[in-house]
Amino acid sequence: MLPSSLLVARKHRDTIRPVYADFTAANQALAKQLIQAYHDHVTKRKRAVEAVIAALETQGREYRFVRGLAVLLDRRCRPDGPPQPPLPRRSASGHPRHPPRP
Repeated sequence: MLPSSLLVARKHRDTIRPVYADFTAANQALAKQLIQAYHDHVTKRKRAVEAVIAALETQGREYRFVRGLAVLLDRRCRPDGPPQPPLPRRSASGHPRHPPRP
């Protein structure tokens, strides 16, 4: 489900219906560009992908369509950054625990 700010809907009498994107070559090309952008920026920061998304929005595309596809791709991706070191454990008093002495 998309966020309500990205949904396009039509109201006819008492019913509200979503407007679906057409299955056109232009929409397929846009989807391929977004997928490629995500693929090319696997090891980079999210800001780099967001810059590509912003560039696609300014090419005369409907921004809600571009952002909607990006939201769907974000949900499918998993962040595989460098492993983070574990945080030190704290005791009930709030002080870091020290390893036991040998």
